[in-house]
Amino acid sequence: FIGDGMSFNHNLGTEQYNTVKMGAKETVRLNFTQFDTRNFVTNYSASNLVTDSAAAGTALASGKKTGNAYIGVDMEGNELRTLADVASEEGYKVGLVTNVGINHATPSCFYGHTSDRFGFPKLVDDYIASDVAFIAGSTIMDMKSGPQDPKYKPVSTAELAERIRQAGIELTLDVEQAAKTTGKRVALVANDKENKHVPYVVDRTGDEKHTLLNHAKAAIEYLTREAKDGFFLMIEGGKLDYAAHEQDA
Repeated sequence: FIGDGMSFNHNLGTEQYNTVKMGAKETVRLNFTQFDTRNFVTNYSASNLVTDSAAAGTALASGKKTGNAYIGVDMEGNELRTLADVASEEGYKVGLVTNVGINHATPSCFYGHTSDRFGFPKLVDDYIASDVAFIAGSTIMDMKSGPQDPKYKPVSTAELAERIRQAGIELTLDVEQAAKTTGKRVALVANDKENKHVPYVVDRTGDEKHTLLNHAKAAIEYLTREAKDGFFLMIEGGKLDYAAHEQDA
């Protein structure tokens, strides 16, 4: 489990919110803040006192610090071996679930290798070439999602979705279909036409099928059935970071 951009303040704020909402007299604790064993890590990157999601995700995925904007490579550009690589080599199926783009920084750190986190088409190609069996998220980040650098050729979410389908991967918007697919790799997204993310929990207006919880359940159902020797699953709460950047926490 990874909370992108999550810190003590996010934990405390959530506990206080839940306490007030439930009308409890004592603090309603988050489960993971009550674990018997907890630890702390340094979160500076190899290039900056303040990390970004790419460098932090790479450190979590590979155990190696790297520079900001670097995904799955060290400061010299050498590809790093990740937990997903190790799991796949040992015969386990690999699943990645997020509530942001499937080629956003954190999930990409488990399959991608690039010194530019905003090279979203390259990351889609890295995903296609990887052994990731199940991936789920809000959308596929397009070239309008990052800095408007002239070196990038415009590529839409719809074009990237078609690239994934052409690779023989079952890309679907149907949560139940994703969970029940057999014999094929699966990419589950809420939107395959434009770079649009699922709403925050507090902003939901109805019975949302595309939630982090539902995507995680679909991944577990798929992997439990398809992975005869076990599986590795990474689940990221990516919109934590979005809310903080937008000062909407």
